[in-house]
Amino acid sequence: YQNRNGFCYWKRCRRYERYPPIFSCGGGSLQGYQKTEINRSMNVLFINPPNFDELTGFLPEMVDQEAGFNPPLSILFLAGYLLDHSHHHVEILDAQVEQLDYTRLEGRLKHIAFDVVGITVMTLTLIDVMRTIDLVKKTNPECRVVVGGPHVHLFPEEMLNIAGVDFAVMG
Repeated sequence: YQNRNGFCYWKRCRRYERYPPIFSCGGGSLQGYQKTEINRSMNVLFINPPNFDELTGFLPEMVDQEAGFNPPLSILFLAGYLLDHSHHHVEILDAQVEQLDYTRLEGRLKHIAFDVVGITVMTLTLIDVMRTIDLVKKTNPECRVVVGGPHVHLFPEEMLNIAGVDFAVMG
């Protein structure tokens, strides 16, 4: 949620109340949490999931072939901010650009150390996001999964009910 000053608020997932939030947006109030200082460096992984199960319309095949890739600007922005303003190790895995299928994505995840995973959710890629979350939790059950993006903004409660989602960020 955004307040009138543009600061973001956390929506706490009832299933994980004992865990503190990992990110804060702009220093705004954190709903239901006290602001805590994180003293250890964390491994943060941002994932742009594959798009094999992307919902599509009836566009000509030429449009799909010539569309190219849309850079995940929100992930790039957050990663850049964390690199400039924190001591956390940040990594980005763009499965679409690297043309990773789910088997290769799982293999990559096994070779990356991560404590927190951030995933942008678009409505058209929701199925791929859910499959990616399953792989992330299978690879590292103790990690925290944070989702954000347009779909989360439209359907926050539904996103918090997806298995494996620990936090949803709006704003």
